[in-house]
Amino acid sequence: MTTYHKTLITLLLLFCTTNLFAQDKSADVPTLIKEGRALNTTGKYTEAVAKFDEALKIDPNNTDVMENKGISLALAQKYDEALPCFEKVVAVNNNQPHAYVSMGNIYSMRKDYDKAIYYYTKAIGILPRDARIWNSLSSAYLFSKKYAQAQSAATETIKMGQRQANVYQLYAIAAFFQAKNAEALMGLCNYFMLANPKEKSTADTYRTLTLVLHDKPRPGAEPVAKMQQETVAKAIASATEGKTNLTPIDSLTLQLTAAFKAINEQQDQYGSPFFSKYFGSFFGTMAATDQMDTFAHFIMLSISPAENAAWLKEHQDKVTAFVSWIKSTKREIE
Repeated sequence: MTTYHKTLITLLLLFCTTNLFAQDKSADVPTLIKEGRALNTTGKYTEAVAKFDEALKIDPNNTDVMENKGISLALAQKYDEALPCFEKVVAVNNNQPHAYVSMGNIYSMRKDYDKAIYYYTKAIGILPRDARIWNSLSSAYLFSKKYAQAQSAATETIKMGQRQANVYQLYAIAAFFQAKNAEALMGLCNYFMLANPKEKSTADTYRTLTLVLHDKPRPGAEPVAKMQQETVAKAIASATEGKTNLTPIDSLTLQLTAAFKAINEQQDQYGSPFFSKYFGSFFGTMAATDQMDTFAHFIMLSISPAENAAWLKEHQDKVTAFVSWIKSTKREIE
């Protein structure tokens, strides 16, 4: 969690260049900002703060300097000192989205998710098409157990073209906590198409996938969720019924194929055009191809790396065909 948000804060260094010189009253200030930012990139945060303090003596109301100082302090994990810097930035000019993002990141790291949501939402009000902010908002909603909002924010992130594995993980976990097993399943499968199989989080996500595949219908679910639970459960049960001596790959291939087909047949009943076109149609089409066993090997790389890596290496033609199919199969948003 800390590493994730630290990366986001680091990215803000890129955002602070556009109006760097707009408010400078002295030629010395741009030089000090440049020097401070250079120190930030090498991890010398204390020295960077000193540069920004020097610049503030020259121009006390320079919001670029304040924001850069706040970033340095945040990267140094001095969050109590960083927050007032960002608060001063928005007090001088409330049209500063990245200051709001930085405050959202700090409150997320403090696990004060309500405040994080507030500041991410403020940032989105200024930059409504920034997928990274929507992704951070989705994460904050998830940790605050506001699962419908988390899935909705993740959906917006995907619509804007963000194709990182964690986006689909957020979408899937938020759906699963709402008992929307069909949506969770396809979000997780999309995750495995992008995730690094060597990372521990990928193996953890595989265990989440097995929970979804073998989840029993939960009482009290909303009608759409109940439909999804029953559809996935029936498809999984029928996929391997009466079949013996199946390998883990054979079992997963059969289960996913059956689930994809069943979900595709009823996808329009979920009330989400996005899900139907982006997930349902795509994976439903995949289930009708000969790509499923290759996909299953990709998914199981994280838990049985040697065996599945060897298979993929021996079947380069299938791997090439699978990658080509993914690239050539059009996916619609809505």
